[in-house]
Amino acid sequence: MLPHQEHRQLSNDEAIAKYAKKALKFHMSLSAFGIHFGSLRLLELVMPLESTLSAKFCKAFAVSGILQLNLDCDSDREDFLEDIVTWVEGLSHLEVLRIKYRPRMTQEGPDHLYPWYKPQWLGMLSLCTNLKVLALSTYLPLYEDPMDPKWEALVHPEIAIIEDWSQGRLPSLERVYLHHGHDEFSPISSAFTFREDVLLELKKPGEERNKYTPSQWNFFDITPPGTHRYENFLHPHGKEHSIREEDIDLYATDSNASDDEDNS
Repeated sequence: MLPHQEHRQLSNDEAIAKYAKKALKFHMSLSAFGIHFGSLRLLELVMPLESTLSAKFCKAFAVSGILQLNLDCDSDREDFLEDIVTWVEGLSHLEVLRIKYRPRMTQEGPDHLYPWYKPQWLGMLSLCTNLKVLALSTYLPLYEDPMDPKWEALVHPEIAIIEDWSQGRLPSLERVYLHHGHDEFSPISSAFTFREDVLLELKKPGEERNKYTPSQWNFFDITPPGTHRYENFLHPHGKEHSIREEDIDLYATDSNASDDEDNS
């Protein structure tokens, strides 16, 4: 019986190795018929601890037909971007990329904690030529120096950040979800909440752009599933919006997540 499921979670290196081996074997046997291993649409992956395993996954990812990738990263792989930029073919197929970045805080300098400051971050995004939805979830603020004057002058610094990330890359991008940490000294966040949840949605052709909304992106505060409205009523940023049904992460909560790598 052929394994068939629309989503799968690989939560450790053993599960990743098992998946990669089966996917490549399956591809060699049935790729000529246009059949992909597991018929997966969504894969949630805990970043492999070893680059050698990442290389094996890269080969399986390239032939998988996966359209949505959830990438769960932590401090055990501070160099994870160096591996991801080698996943060229797999990333080029993606329509949805969700990055969950939860580093372990230490007494060291914070430079290594912000992967979006590294050139490999933009290199990774440049490979996602068919990406429609990007989501970043982290308890860190989006930038390291909240006192930088260039941020204080902006009403919505998130827009400037996404414009920088998408400039000259991500030609298919339509929506960006940012779930990021709170810094009480940072204008990127409300002073009354511990986190920010926002949606940036590309304006439709012909949609008005004026001195008040000069960007190509519309800005919305969003209420994640399970969040009470009263927790967000102090947000002053913009209109309230919900996560689109087609963008909801099946592995967003512990109740939805399950280690199903052994079901193959």
